[in-house]
Amino acid sequence: EGGAPPLMITTPHGRSVALRGKIDRVDTIEVADQLAATVIDYKLSKRHAKFEEIHFGISLQLVTYLLVLSAIGKHTSGKDVLPAAAFYVRLLRRIESVAHPDDATSIDADDFHLTPANKPRGIIDAQFANALDRVTAEGGTSKAYALKVSQAPIEFKRADVLDQSTFAALIEWTNNKIGQLADRIFDGDVRVRPYRLRTITPCSTCGYRSVCRFELPVNRYQFVDTEKGKHLDWITAEAGQ
Repeated sequence: EGGAPPLMITTPHGRSVALRGKIDRVDTIEVADQLAATVIDYKLSKRHAKFEEIHFGISLQLVTYLLVLSAIGKHTSGKDVLPAAAFYVRLLRRIESVAHPDDATSIDADDFHLTPANKPRGIIDAQFANALDRVTAEGGTSKAYALKVSQAPIEFKRADVLDQSTFAALIEWTNNKIGQLADRIFDGDVRVRPYRLRTITPCSTCGYRSVCRFELPVNRYQFVDTEKGKHLDWITAEAGQ
């Protein structure tokens, strides 16, 4: 109540869909007369953006947050909002083994949470990477983010970083994908075809297993082509569709 209005999306079939939700955290910096925004989505376990899951519409949450900020962020901030990055952040630092108690990082140390296993993972627009960590200007490996940068010429070497055009195309692609999924719902597409990504399916955590009609070997999984999702050229190729 009192927040931003819903994000309105027009589907390929001309229908209107209103998206409502909550974002855990948004950090901003001023860029000229605009705001650059970073989204934080807190998780209990470690996660990162898997592009094969995004491509098949399995995991759109993180990019949808960026879509919302770019579309209606001005309503709450009074300024145009430029999506800069979105991260999954693990709430609890996991237990790690050390050879001797004296080798453990003190809980009072500034870099206590900056362990390789605890870095926030997600997607970063390369044009804003310098604002996240000064290591991007100096060259080297960031302790805070999944960033590795060569000093001259500046080159990002980690998969979390997308160039500006690909980052923008991914947000546009997500808008289109949500519209396509909404049309399928409106059209009554209720086929029982859960996905299978390698050995992962949604069935193990589904709250409707007791009433679901999916049953092997009568039904079949919808297998996800992981190789197709990993090659990011699909983002720009499909963004305008």
